[in-house]
Amino acid sequence: MVSFVEKLGNVVNRYDEIQSLLSSPNLNSDELVKMNKELANLLPVVEAVHSYNAMLKDMDDAKSMMDDAELDKEMREMAEME
Repeated sequence: MVSFVEKLGNVVNRYDEIQSLLSSPNLNSDELVKMNKELANLLPVVEAVHSYNAMLKDMDDAKSMMDDAELDKEMREMAEME
């Protein structure tokens, strides 16, 4: 069974694939329209995935700061608030 994270990764991969295919000079107008529609449908999901991944990275960075014993108390508290 494919996990939710893998499904999201597949959506991002498909989006990237379509972007690459759109630069092909061999596309007819029907294929171009179809791919542009699919790209438009995938865009909100891809943007949300990128946003989610950025938030996960920010959370990991803040956690690392909170766990860093060398940082002063104020900096750790600021990281905790983040």
